[in-house]
Amino acid sequence: MGRKQRGYPVKVKLAAIGLVEIVGLPTAVEHLGYPHSTVHRWWQARAKLRAFKGNKLSKTTKGQGRKESFPFTPALITFMKDIRRDEDWLTTSIMIAFIQEHYEEWYQGYAATKKSEQSCRRSLERLLQRTAARYGVSTQKPQETKLPSVDLERIKTDFALRFWEKADGKKLPILFILRGKVGGV
Repeated sequence: MGRKQRGYPVKVKLAAIGLVEIVGLPTAVEHLGYPHSTVHRWWQARAKLRAFKGNKLSKTTKGQGRKESFPFTPALITFMKDIRRDEDWLTTSIMIAFIQEHYEEWYQGYAATKKSEQSCRRSLERLLQRTAARYGVSTQKPQETKLPSVDLERIKTDFALRFWEKADGKKLPILFILRGKVGGV
């Protein structure tokens, strides 16, 4: 079994760096009791540790999380949710049109990194699909069978009225079907 990985607060790392400056790396490692590679890594990252403005009891200097694909991700997510809320079709083509209209400079820079317009469009479509999936916004292909929620609510209400007219609380007779004929004949 390997060594257990420990986390040290920034405050401890800064104190170790100060000690290394005074007595040198080998003596500081011996005095502190931390692994040599750990203290050496802190020594190499001393500029970043000293520039850290956060809580000194934090174990990391932050900023290691996932980087967003677009500099305008919040605006894109809001646009996608607005489209879905209005019950319109949300397709990657609509999202690309939004980007071309509102963030033309970014789009031109992105297109310049691709070898052709076709490969640019394909890669941007995949990127937008992954972004939509990450934030829980579904994209869909246009379908003619979709109904607005107003119509669906009307259909549901009509069904409920017809159902409760027939189901007035009286017990219904048992329905026999034998050999494909109603009535059991």
